[in-house]
This record gives sequence, C-alpha cells and structure tokens, in this order.
Amino acid sequence: MSSPKPSPSPPAAQDAAVASAGDRDLPDPGSDGPPPPASSRRPRRTHICPEPGSLYDIMHSYSGESLYALPICWTDLHPKALGVRFREQSPTRFPAPDPQPYPGMTTPPSPEPSPLAKQLCAELSTFVQPGPPAIDKIRALKHLFTAFFPNMPCKAKTSVDLDFHFGTKFYRKAVKLPLVWKHTTSRCYSFDSAATRPMSSNSHTSSPSEPDLDGASRFLQNAPLLAYVDRDHLASVRRSLFRISVGPKDGDFANRPVANLQRLRAKALVPSNPDCDAHFLAVLIAMAQARFYSKKTGRRKFTLSQQSSSDTPSSLEPDAVMTDVEVRLFTFDADAKDFIVYTAWIGADFLEGFAQPTQPLHRGPKGTSSMRMSYTRVPVWPFYGLKERLGRALGSEITGKEFSASGYDTFHTPEELPTYQAEVERIRVDEERRHREYTAYWREEQRKKLRKMMAERYDEDGKKRSRESSHGSSSDGSRSPSTPPSKRRRGMGATEVEVC
Repeated sequence: MSSPKPSPSPPAAQDAAVASAGDRDLPDPGSDGPPPPASSRRPRRTHICPEPGSLYDIMHSYSGESLYALPICWTDLHPKALGVRFREQSPTRFPAPDPQPYPGMTTPPSPEPSPLAKQLCAELSTFVQPGPPAIDKIRALKHLFTAFFPNMPCKAKTSVDLDFHFGTKFYRKAVKLPLVWKHTTSRCYSFDSAATRPMSSNSHTSSPSEPDLDGASRFLQNAPLLAYVDRDHLASVRRSLFRISVGPKDGDFANRPVANLQRLRAKALVPSNPDCDAHFLAVLIAMAQARFYSKKTGRRKFTLSQQSSSDTPSSLEPDAVMTDVEVRLFTFDADAKDFIVYTAWIGADFLEGFAQPTQPLHRGPKGTSSMRMSYTRVPVWPFYGLKERLGRALGSEITGKEFSASGYDTFHTPEELPTYQAEVERIRVDEERRHREYTAYWREEQRKKLRKMMAERYDEDGKKRSRESSHGSSSDGSRSPSTPPSKRRRGMGATEVEVC
C-alpha cells in the first residue's frame, strides 16, 4: 500500500500565500498609473468644529493677523481679540504724612528717622534711580518687600521662566520674569526621614515633599502669586528682538532694507498706552496656568469640565478641576516715580478655553467676560506710608496683613518708639504755638488793610466820600437845579445852536 503524498507544511503554505498576495499587490512595471496609497499609514485627521467665542473661532475671525505668537510679540490686538479690558482705578495716595499741616506756614522739621528707615530709604533710592544695574535693583526690591511684609505667604525667586499653554501644545519658557513670589506652606518637609514625615493612612504611597491636600490646595503649591516686570528691560528686548544678518562686505554691509523692515516690526510691538501693555496680559495668564500644569512634562493636572471624544483624562485626581485664580504683577514708572499694581481675576472657563481651544472663553451670562483686569498707581514718595499704600494695592492675600488704618509705620523698635513719640509730640506742640502766633499776625495784617480801606473811603468826620460832595450846593442846603443841555437842530452845524 502506497503512502499518500505529503501536503505542504503550514509555514510553507503561509509563505506561498503571502508571496502570491504580494505579487498581486505589486503594480505592473509597464503601467503608468501611480501605486495605490497605503491606507493603513495615512494619518487620521480630526475634524474640528470650534464653538463661537473659542480661540479657534477668534483666530479664524482675525485671519491674517499674527495672534499665535510668543507673549513678547503680543500687540494691542490681543486684548481686544480676547475680550479683556484694562480698567484704571484711582491712585492709592494715602496714608502719607501731611507736607503742610498748617496753610501758609513752612514745613515743620521731621524727627530723626530710625536706622531701619534710613536703610530702606537708601534701598528705595537705589531702585528708583536709573543708574544702578538691574541686579542691584532686584536685590533692593527684595529687601524692601521683606522689610515691609515679613508675613508674606509667598517667597521671592529671581529669574523665573514660565510656560504658555495652548491646547495640547505649549511654549517652553515663553515668559521670562526677573522676580516672582511663589506660594509657600507653613508645613516644612526639609528632612527625608521616617521620623519627620507626616503620618498618613497610605504612608507607603505618599511623598514627603507633597502633603495630602485637596485639589485647590494642591494647585496652590509653588504657584506664582506676584511678579515684577521691568518696563525698561521690556522695551530694550523689543528693540533688539529681531536680528539682522549683515550684508556683503563690499556692498551694503548694514543691510539697511532689512534693518528698516525689522525696525518697523519692532515698532508695531510698542503699545499705544504703556500702562495697558498686552505683554502684561500674557504674563498674568501664564502665571495662572502655572499651577494647573506639570513643570517637567507640561501635562495638565486637572480634568476638563466638558470632555470631548478626543480628550483623554491626564489628571492624577479624577475630581481635580480648574478653579478661579487671582494673580498680580507690578511694574515701575520711572517718569512719574510710581508703582503700578495690576490685579487680574481669571475665571476657570477662561483658562479652560486655552486648554480646550474649541470651547468658548467667556461662558458667563450674556457673554460677560471671564477675566477682569484692573490697575492702580502707588506713588513712591513720600517714603513714610509706602508700606501701607503698597499693602492696600496688593491685598492681604499677598502681604499677609490687612492695611486699613490711617496711620503709617515709622520702622522704630519698641525701645526707640517712646523717644520718637515724645519728639513728635514736642514738634506738634511747637507747631501749634507757631500756628497761633501766625494766626494772630495774619489777623492784625487784615485789620490794618481794613483800616486803610476805610480811611480812603471816609473823611475825618466819618462822612462817606461821594461824587455829590464835589458839586456846588445852594445856601439853604438844597441842591441847585441843573441846566438842561442845549438842543441842536437837525441839519445845522455844530457851532449853530438854538436855545429853547
């Protein structure tokens, strides 16, 4: 009995099938048609339908304008497109010592200031003057805020770079700030030992550097609350932002056409009103975004309120959502010698609009703005009262203390304060005495002026000098009748007069 013919092994059959399929898929070398596209490798495009008022809708409305740009390149068009307005508040001028407590008198001599007041005044002069370098100004500003507000819940940090997020993309280190105050907690986790770690139910998963907090408190950790922006440095960066390649050595080496073009581009970045700079708006948005995104990876630490099919939750806490944020920055006006404090209240829907560009920015009733921004001026001089004026402009959330009283700090120690108060009381008593003497002198001068005026208007007998006394009168005291004026006929000369 003959054995049956063996069938090909399965691997061989599979290879033959693949080869035959490959031969069928290969195009004919003689054919001119293009090869069929590989459908499995074609990238899948997502159809975007932005809602009215979203960032995509705004960029479509302003097509042709450079809205998607670095914060340093923002212009006056960005606040208008985002629906944000700068609202100016009344200047914070009080409390301050009265330069002239009594009108008409010279300024009274002030008592001897304390050594701390002299030191802080010298630091303030270093910051105000245009001569010192930027590093000395930043150091002086840090010393001032440390002495003014020792209970600040935030710590100063120099040379801070913030990211700017737009959807799933972000600009790395897009906002550069010379000085930022970040939130700090009272709980300290300096030692990484088991004895100093806080006890918790899940101590095997908790980190010693991150306490167990809720979503809002966890977002507040190391969050920037206050920033300082140097306007002079900002103007210098804008002037030198665009680099110009040199021309040929034997020709136009300065490359003047390109230089003129870049000069016009830099001029377009200058705001029409220096107090309403669009770069300040970008800085405040970046400060608000910093608490909701990871510094290392740039991924968000929250869940969107309106999830789409393409969005995947990336938050560690499923219930962690965005909250309203209040951030501040301040700058210095060298011409007016004023601090300008900007306060921004940014709603959660506005920040979600940047995280989800297809959703509207302003979701309030009747399209009200979800971001409010205001600024106020704080005069630097006089030095006494600057602490209280800045405290009122910054708020108790930054300073850690409420400044509502009308008095001001003189920076005297408890040992020096009685001597200072006695000196102030002595000067006050002396000024009251001088004021009484000046008032008596002023009243006497007014009496002399009144006597002189009365003497000019009345004679020695006390009768009023009038025009009737100069005319003649009859013997019986009655006034003589006046002669009527002569009449002149019409048509007669001036010399021909007819008496009636």
